[in-house]
Amino acid sequence: TFGHFDIFVNNTLLKFPRQKCKELLAFFVDRRGGAVTAEQIIDSLWEERYDESVKAYFHVVLRDLKKTLKQAGIESLLICNRNQNAINPAMLDCDYYRFLEGDISAIQEFNDEYLADYSWAEPTVATLMHKKNKFVQ
Repeated sequence: TFGHFDIFVNNTLLKFPRQKCKELLAFFVDRRGGAVTAEQIIDSLWEERYDESVKAYFHVVLRDLKKTLKQAGIESLLICNRNQNAINPAMLDCDYYRFLEGDISAIQEFNDEYLADYSWAEPTVATLMHKKNKFVQ
């Protein structure tokens, strides 16, 4: 997550059929297992452009993400219930999660960039910068 977002399965880069699939997974990673609704996701990923066409496209993206994870053998990473979507963070080795746990190497890896391609991640950047300053002092 530091810098640009990528996910590897057995040391192989996971490829997504759509950029929004990758962004959706990054959004779930940012939420650290917290459940989010379709409306919350759409508000963040489509910047408050909530209409029926965006809602339909969200469902296509979610379906494609599920299919991609299933093909990679990690379908259990995604938890989808009635309008509650999340990931199982225990299934990931993630620099962001290690940083939050106080892992010194993860803290040192953070160069003030986090999910750099996504504007909705900016509040997390500020939080990480603040926490890093506390760790360093």
